[in-house]
Amino acid sequence: MVNIPDSVWSLYQETADDFINLNFGEDCVLVYPPLQTECPNCVVDLIGKKSSSIYKSGGPEPFTNGMICPVCNGEGFHNQEPTETIKLRVYWSPKDWVKTGTTLAIPDGSIQVIGFLYDLPKVMQAAYIKIVTKNDAYISNTFVRIREPFYHGFKKNRYFSLYLGKA
Repeated sequence: MVNIPDSVWSLYQETADDFINLNFGEDCVLVYPPLQTECPNCVVDLIGKKSSSIYKSGGPEPFTNGMICPVCNGEGFHNQEPTETIKLRVYWSPKDWVKTGTTLAIPDGSIQVIGFLYDLPKVMQAAYIKIVTKNDAYISNTFVRIREPFYHGFKKNRYFSLYLGKA
């Protein structure tokens, strides 16, 4: 058995980290399931669970069209999708995908991403992932998980890989 010095592992991890952080990593916005939050613009009737049609002092948008809150449309609540941006290596073409050693049926238009293992719990909680590109105004780059993630890298303790399909 070959004993690889720790310095070689450190150099490998430093290089692989740079592939995500500096060279090939793309900003990816994790969009989490929506949270229902109370409207910041109107007083909410807690018994009826809807807007009381009374402007909340300091709210972002005063009532101008009658008595319906312009922020929540009289609902009293609105859904807010929390987001977080992380870096992932993104492989757009199957010919560039890192081989997994197993044959998988992956739908057309899918991508493969590689990221840090510490980001995996966040990725798994996300409802969908938006890949940020310069073409965002023209093309929707919104994806969902289509396979379970797998460990990636030599020691399989630092990175993950995951297939994503169009949302």
